[in-house]
Amino acid sequence: MSRTQYRQDEPLPLSEPIRRLCWITDSHLDFLEADEKMRFLQLIREQEADAVLLTGDISVAPDLDADLELLAESLDGPVLLVLGNHDYYGGNIAGVREKVSATVARLENLYWLPESGIVPLNNEVCVVGHGGWSDGGYGDFMNSHVDLSDFYKIGDFMGLSAADRLQKMQELADGAAAHFRTWVPHALERFARVIVATHVPPWPDVCVGPSGEGSDQDWLPHFCSRRIGEALLETMVDRNDHHMLVLCGHSHTHARVSITDNVTAWAGQAKCGKPQIQAILDIDQPFAKLT
Repeated sequence: MSRTQYRQDEPLPLSEPIRRLCWITDSHLDFLEADEKMRFLQLIREQEADAVLLTGDISVAPDLDADLELLAESLDGPVLLVLGNHDYYGGNIAGVREKVSATVARLENLYWLPESGIVPLNNEVCVVGHGGWSDGGYGDFMNSHVDLSDFYKIGDFMGLSAADRLQKMQELADGAAAHFRTWVPHALERFARVIVATHVPPWPDVCVGPSGEGSDQDWLPHFCSRRIGEALLETMVDRNDHHMLVLCGHSHTHARVSITDNVTAWAGQAKCGKPQIQAILDIDQPFAKLT
């Protein structure tokens, strides 16, 4: 696959089509000892997937560069990724993104999706991604009793009032929504199906708690992104011959929901210290048949 952004007027930059995509979310590699990381990487290799997709919370800022390098060196195929909120713990957002950009530039099989634009998997399917951010668009942020570690472990949020925290969250979500409004329409001009990789669930339907029920008014402001959800649905209006599959994490609880007739959302299950493979996706299959 080409490392440059795909443009409609360029040849499709594929050396070989991707048929088996290994999806992982919320791996939290910082919770693992070195030997545990190697066992997890061996498990990924045993799946014999053509590429790996990571939907955020890979590690934490001080360890992220080393963990990305380990992933790149341990896995033969392309590794596509977006960042989650935990990836910024111990750093600040601009600094972490700058460092990830530099890491991706020197490791040929890493694709940081916000910089990659559109990544084709085959002639029909592509990936567009951005980690996104929760935005307080659902639930009751100002009266929420939830006090996330984000506000104390990410430099951009330290010392902010509740109102300023919300404003910052919304700015970050707006940036991600703008990315999707730019790139998804371009993708749909060439591809019948698009996989959207993000970290934060874009709709309450797919944002569930450990009980399997929907998150409540306290948690939804921190675990869902209304701005991103609205941006994604806008791109699919009057596109009945296209389909979007949204892969996300963050809530650590499995959920799979049909948002509309042509949009499916899938949130991955996770537990810190016990990373798992969410699915091996057969890209040649229609999204509705993927398991």
